[in-house]
Amino acid sequence: MTITPNKQETELAIDSSPISATNQEFNWRNCWYPVSFLQDLPKDKPYRFSLYDEPLVLFKNKDGKLGCIADRCSHRAARLSDGQIIDGKLTGRQNKLFQLFCRPVSVYILVLNYL
Repeated sequence: MTITPNKQETELAIDSSPISATNQEFNWRNCWYPVSFLQDLPKDKPYRFSLYDEPLVLFKNKDGKLGCIADRCSHRAARLSDGQIIDGKLTGRQNKLFQLFCRPVSVYILVLNYL
């Protein structure tokens, strides 16, 4: 069975778009990216990865929810992925006594859960 799009409906959808298709710019931050399988993420330490040469770090908080921020400490410019997770908070390696709160990165991360 082959499904072909209705040309009239397709043109109507494009014409009614607030931004024309030719003027839209690709923004990689507004897309989903597969990063890791959920089971492969470490439970007690940060997971370092990069998207388009931007270093990011993924970690689980005390409730088990995932967090993703830039892999750079705003205080010392060190990699947060070299740090550790204490009480569900990501702390830098060189500054273990202080809890480092860094601004989250607005990027969609897809973590797959497989059996």
